[in-house]
Amino acid sequence: MKVSAEIPKERIFDVMKEISKVQVIEPLGTGDIVIENVLGLGVDVVITSDLMKGELSERVAVQNDERKI
Repeated sequence: MKVSAEIPKERIFDVMKEISKVQVIEPLGTGDIVIENVLGLGVDVVITSDLMKGELSERVAVQNDERKI
C-alpha cells in the first residue's frame, strides 16, 4: 500500500494504526483506494499491486467502524 500524498511526520504512526485496522475481504487491484481521506488528512491509502486481486476473494472493511470501501 501507499498514500496518495505526503502525511505530516507527526501523524505517520496514527495513519499506520488506521491501516492496521483494515481487513481485506474482496479482491482489490492496483490503484484501488483502501482508506479514503485517512484521518481527515486529505490523503488516500491505495493498493500498489494486483497481488491481492488474485489471492484473496474478499472485500475491504474497516473493523472498528464497519465502514466498507
